[in-house]
Amino acid sequence: MPADATAVTGNLTVTSQTSSGYLYVGPMPTNSPTSSTLNFPVGDDRANGVTVALGPGGALSITYVAPTSGKTAHAIFDVTGYFTPDMSGSTFVPLTPSRILDTRSGNGLSGPFICHSARMFQVAGRGGVPANALPSPAT
Repeated sequence: MPADATAVTGNLTVTSQTSSGYLYVGPMPTNSPTSSTLNFPVGDDRANGVTVALGPGGALSITYVAPTSGKTAHAIFDVTGYFTPDMSGSTFVPLTPSRILDTRSGNGLSGPFICHSARMFQVAGRGGVPANALPSPAT
């Protein structure tokens, strides 16, 4: 498998949230993101397909944002593919979906996300993504 994956695709799911809000997923941690990846009301499991650049060491960051502090939410991420650079830009390599994050069971990270507290989880070397996948030079 190639060693130069720069981005991944996957399915991001929120569950057991104690407030409405949104999840942000990106290559770098930010406690107050200015954009959302997945918006949701309270008590409604929601999912969204995403493509996101890898961060340092082949990791991703997720932040839960709610209208008030102290709220929590669980997150799930199933990786479905990755991109490698080539002469035309990038090549997509599909993968059999693999759950690499489920905070309910401690897969990737343990415990729920707390509002406005970014957390990183490892992607490279998990679920078929090359172990030495790195962020793109622009990240």
